[in-house]
Amino acid sequence: MFAIARPRALSHRAVTAVVFVAGTIIAVAMAGPAAADDAQTECDREDGSPAQVIIACSQVIKADSRAAWAYFKRGNAHQVKDELDRAIADYGEAIALDPKLAVAYNNRGNAYQAKGDHDRAIADFDKTIAFDPNDVVTGAAYFNRGNSYQAKGDLDRAIADFDKAVSLDPKNIAAYYDRGNANRLKGELDRAIADYDQAIALDPKDAPAYNGRGAAYRRRGELDRAIADYDKAIALDPKYADAYHNRGRAYKGKGDLDRALADYDKAIALDPKDASAYTLRGLTL
Repeated sequence: MFAIARPRALSHRAVTAVVFVAGTIIAVAMAGPAAADDAQTECDREDGSPAQVIIACSQVIKADSRAAWAYFKRGNAHQVKDELDRAIADYGEAIALDPKLAVAYNNRGNAYQAKGDHDRAIADFDKTIAFDPNDVVTGAAYFNRGNSYQAKGDLDRAIADFDKAVSLDPKNIAAYYDRGNANRLKGELDRAIADYDQAIALDPKDAPAYNGRGAAYRRRGELDRAIADYDKAIALDPKYADAYHNRGRAYKGKGDLDRALADYDKAIALDPKDASAYTLRGLTL
């Protein structure tokens, strides 16, 4: 799922926030005013390969060790390549050179989050938000911080942050979906379903939202509705192992053991590491 926010520029030409399921990375077109040479142009590209961007930004940094924007862009490329420690180091250099570069705090927080270091991630998202709590770009930090709070089990704070992300960007599909997950984990099933409804309204092809809503319906005991949502999720993504797993549980709840077993088999075929599916299949045999 993607949601696009276009906040005002910080100290550079343009800022684009792109929300991913796993977090929000801020991509910024930030080349210096005289960005004429090939290295600067390549470093500043949003559609270049990460390896090429890293080489180009390294050349820019060699020529100008105070080019905060080049460290930032190289950090983004490292993060895309899942080289998280290198990304964190580059964002740190960018912040040292430009302490008001809010997007660098956000993206470093996202890298910490990917490493499972949620306390450091939250500290960086706090910093991003502190620059301007109502700027649209800050919605990315609220969304990311909500995910870190949810990972820590602090569902109330997570929901509060997703609320803020949605208020800043009412078309943020990922925020509705993740708030739905948090509400479902809290047992607030009506609210969870409403959030999944909103995500689906914004993107009728959002398979995870159907799967999440199905899980909420199943917890309410509405197994037919749950199965209908799992059917839709699978139709949209035939390799969606979790939807088969969940549909199997719904069929088992209805006493349809043959269909339950078939879905557990499919879930295991798609995800052989799904220990729960093996257990449920064993209990169904």
